[in-house]
Amino acid sequence: MGLPTGEGYYKYPDPVFRRPDFPAVPDMARVDEIVARIQTD
Repeated sequence: MGLPTGEGYYKYPDPVFRRPDFPAVPDMARVDEIVARIQTD
């Protein structure tokens, strides 16, 4: 039951978070690099 089986109270035939193009969480070591890219002065 649930996500492992794709069924339960709801059906999860193709959850978005399992798609290869779903955004990944970056490594915490890259936080400064990412913040620097979005900062505007």
